[in-house]
Amino acid sequence: MMEVFLKGKVSEAANEDRIVITPYYIGVIDGATSKSDFRQDGLTTGQWAGRLVEEAVKELPPHAAGTEATAAITDRIARFYTDHGLMDSVREHPERRLTASAVLYSRWRQEVWQVGDCQCLIGHRLFTRNKRIDQLLAEVRAAYLEAKLLQGCTEEELLADDPGRAVLRPFLVEQSRFQNLPTSASPYAFAVFDGFPLPPDALQVLPVTKGERVVLASDGYPRLFPTLAATEAWLAEQLQKDPLCIRSYQSTKGMYKGQCSFDDRAYVSFRI
Repeated sequence: MMEVFLKGKVSEAANEDRIVITPYYIGVIDGATSKSDFRQDGLTTGQWAGRLVEEAVKELPPHAAGTEATAAITDRIARFYTDHGLMDSVREHPERRLTASAVLYSRWRQEVWQVGDCQCLIGHRLFTRNKRIDQLLAEVRAAYLEAKLLQGCTEEELLADDPGRAVLRPFLVEQSRFQNLPTSASPYAFAVFDGFPLPPDALQVLPVTKGERVVLASDGYPRLFPTLAATEAWLAEQLQKDPLCIRSYQSTKGMYKGQCSFDDRAYVSFRI
């Protein structure tokens, strides 16, 4: 039995997460929240990144290795820059890049490939690649909003207009400088698909054995369980008790007015 679920935090039209399923690959793709005002045909950088990663996966040969897959995805995004005259701009301004994370299962290889902060649950083993810079900024936002609450702001006011997110905005732009640096270059380095070469340790390859249940998900879920119902229930409980996402689960953004969660989310569960 396979469970598949995709939900935008605001609407499906604005969703930057994607799910791709072919005869040979199953994947979850998380287009990064846009850090610029770039739009092409009405789509954000995160939506374009997700679309291009999906296109590249659909074109992969059945027997591709993980390194071949990551190279094909990187090349697909780079070709978009070239085709639209954007390469010089995105090289100088990394915050304008089409950026995504992904976790993919190869049926031929019986492997899961992980690049960026999408998550994977294989049996009872959880594999995450959280970014240190996100953890730092989430704590800064939490401290700032806690101070606002002590000054008399209500939770409802902060959900309607989050000053903590505004404080983070310049840092969110500048953190793009750490994209795809080798970890030896900075403790804040992180890997993503953005059309530029990945560092050597960007790809995590996870073998899967017959009979194991696999869950692939974006980081829109604070915690993964083997079933969608349990994963959704845990998320709903967290959002009910901490919609600002500053205490039991700290994030760089909360569940703002008019949203159903703090982030887009995608979930696929299946047994090998």
